[in-house]
Amino acid sequence: MKKTGKRKFYGETLALRSLTNQCADWQFVFIKGTAFVTLSTGVFVTDGDLLILRPKEKCSLPEGFNAYKCVAVSDSFIKKTLDLFSPALNDKWLNAESLIISLNGGGDEFFEILTDAENAGDGYSRTFMIKQVVVSCIAETVRKDKYGQQALPTVVVSALELMKKPEILAGSFASFRKKTGMSESNMVRLFARCNLEVPSEVFRKEKFAKARELARSGETLSDIAKKIGYSVKGFVSVYKDYYGVSPIADGAVTKKNTPEFKEVE
Repeated sequence: MKKTGKRKFYGETLALRSLTNQCADWQFVFIKGTAFVTLSTGVFVTDGDLLILRPKEKCSLPEGFNAYKCVAVSDSFIKKTLDLFSPALNDKWLNAESLIISLNGGGDEFFEILTDAENAGDGYSRTFMIKQVVVSCIAETVRKDKYGQQALPTVVVSALELMKKPEILAGSFASFRKKTGMSESNMVRLFARCNLEVPSEVFRKEKFAKARELARSGETLSDIAKKIGYSVKGFVSVYKDYYGVSPIADGAVTKKNTPEFKEVE
């Protein structure tokens, strides 16, 4: 992502907020490029990209601060996902409970987090590096919130809806991957993390039942992973995400035909 230039702040006090709560459910809107954003009592001007997140509910935080609900997802996920958002500007998002994350604050891993918090005292802003970008489960928000759907291109919303259909899960994610640039295993984790209505039984039947069948035929773990569309590490990782145990512990494959398993266990 590109670096931004100078920023000017007018009106409302902007205070850095520590976002440590691991809660879910944001509303959000993405503004691409130069933005002239009206806050409740002023204006925030930036030449960078903005992801404006607004909590549906508040978590409690001491000393008069309002904690914002969030789920941490990797910065690589955000990088791959941001260009899917269409530019949008809606004053309904911008009020005293809005959180502004200015992307491009100083390099690919720098994000500026600002909010016009109530009772925040002296306001300040600061750019800092975080490895895990604090953002909500985007797919869950899109599914539930009409503003989220408006902020996304129709093709992405359609793809997210398709992901919940058994025939899509029973097949491949190739079409969706082309639209998003995300791997199949990452998409599976995203939907699992967001508690979307992914028919996991279909996934078991079409993917890991096949793995068990291949294991019985004496296939190695690397061959099994390749045949069901995963790297060895990806297969093991996703299997653990779904079932809480490794494929060996669950009996999907055996140690006899997984000589390379020590490298990924």
